[in-house]
Amino acid sequence: MADCPAFAALSVAAFKDDPMVGYLTRDVPPEILHTYQCQRYERLLETSALNGLKVFKAVDDDTGETVALARWQYPHTLSTTQQAEKEKSQNATPAKPIGYNTELEKEVLGAIDNFREKHVDNSKDFVLLGLAVSPTHQRLGLGSLLIREGLAVADAVGAKTYVESSPVGERVYSKHGFKHIDEVLVDMRRYGGKGVAVQKCMVRDVSGG
Repeated sequence: MADCPAFAALSVAAFKDDPMVGYLTRDVPPEILHTYQCQRYERLLETSALNGLKVFKAVDDDTGETVALARWQYPHTLSTTQQAEKEKSQNATPAKPIGYNTELEKEVLGAIDNFREKHVDNSKDFVLLGLAVSPTHQRLGLGSLLIREGLAVADAVGAKTYVESSPVGERVYSKHGFKHIDEVLVDMRRYGGKGVAVQKCMVRDVSGG
């Protein structure tokens, strides 16, 4: 849990200017947003066994600062008791702060959930849930480093991997063998943004084949 403040700060900084994700919290004051993200990471880590969650991080040796992180969902199968516990934990997630765009989140997550139901088998497949690199440490290969850490495990057990990516990140994932199979389109003008934002749905077959 000691990592949660650093994870929260990194996530806020990395996605602040994202044309879709950034709009979820653009009206939330920074200090309130950081507190919310801390609570969110605490809850995610507390329930990691119910969600197959693994978090990799990269730390700057000179400053000790966490400068990149990747959240992975590993294959997992839940018993009836664990499934009930998971559903109960989902009802105890931190309350969204005032200013959080719940309507946009509902649209985006609803579409992503539909794609994952179509393409992902939680008992067999790996999912890269999120990748964040500090704006001060980008273009240093840290994102690729954390992607490779997860893919090495997936390849070792002969599993495929799924990710959603912004158009900016699509090139990086393509280099690691991911292929575009679908996409989420959101008209951001409905939420005060510009144009249509895109999330690319991508899959990497076993060993990148």
